[in-house]
Amino acid sequence: MKTSLRYALRALLCGVLCGLLMAGAAHAQDWQADYGPGELQYTSSVRVMKLSGEIRSVRPAVRDGRIPGGSAALYLSSISALGHYGPLSAYGPLGTLGPVGSNRWNPSYWISAVEDWQDWSADFDVLGADGPLGQAGPLAEAQYYGEADPGRALFASNDFAVQLRGLGLWSVLGPLGPLGALGPLGPLGPLGAHGLERDGDGHYLRAGRVVRSIDVDFDGAGARRTYPLFEYHPDAEAVLDGPVQDTSFMTRGALFSRRTPHVYTVRSAVDQLVTILVVPEKELDDFDIAVEAPGARIVANTGYATMDWIQLEVPAGTELEIAVRLYWSGHYLSSSYRLIVVGSGAALGATNISGDHVGRWR
Repeated sequence: MKTSLRYALRALLCGVLCGLLMAGAAHAQDWQADYGPGELQYTSSVRVMKLSGEIRSVRPAVRDGRIPGGSAALYLSSISALGHYGPLSAYGPLGTLGPVGSNRWNPSYWISAVEDWQDWSADFDVLGADGPLGQAGPLAEAQYYGEADPGRALFASNDFAVQLRGLGLWSVLGPLGPLGALGPLGPLGPLGAHGLERDGDGHYLRAGRVVRSIDVDFDGAGARRTYPLFEYHPDAEAVLDGPVQDTSFMTRGALFSRRTPHVYTVRSAVDQLVTILVVPEKELDDFDIAVEAPGARIVANTGYATMDWIQLEVPAGTELEIAVRLYWSGHYLSSSYRLIVVGSGAALGATNISGDHVGRWR
């Protein structure tokens, strides 16, 4: 157990460091952003695990000697950062013991807009040019579409970091996934970096009115970008019975039968990569997810080996139905889960990664 935890912590540390250090001058690569019929691609926990550590088909190539502290087989195993000991698990930062939730130990329970927010944030503008959403952050095109070997200042080269990008082997851990700046732990989420109040359903308020997006200073010289706010809806029933969601939210629900799933409908506003993850709130629960769209169905059903996630290219205006189903439970408590949906935005909708873990879904 100690060895497994050590590997998981090492994988998490490398993932976070490499994701933050994806920098370098942009140059010509085989980046594709074709969202036309017959060209849509996806990857998932199922396809990645089916590789069984065999990564010869993956491009850009992944070489064990260029992965800090381990091998591809280790980082793709059930004891890695993709498994139940990693950051996507029940006891990781996205789970019930993490900073986001409705319990008194979750920081998001206490954080809300306060009168002196501007004074408090004056020393460092999290939503400014030097923050994670600005030109110096991992979501700027010059950073994201940078060198094939990002993180050159720390490592001579790093194949792990390259595969944190969209459709990569570890893309669910990367800057476009739920652990990145666009997800629940980032400045757009319920931890309050935007300084907005929330109502009981998780909507953000400005002067008593619901707001769904926020403008960000991108370069400190007048350029601004608009990002969707990441909402936490504590009651899944309100989401299931409410209007169609965008691709920037999480919710909490519970299932009591393996036969009846919860089905959520989301709509993508732009051509983008959308990452969908289900996190059990208890270690002895396992949930599956399936995504349905006109003419297609994608299933992530990996048993108890790893966490279940799907990342796919979604054209603007497309509606997806996300079904969360209880696969297995080893206790008598409620089988609760967290569904997390994160969109990349149109600016980062391209990918240069291919391999047997990538398939076409429509």
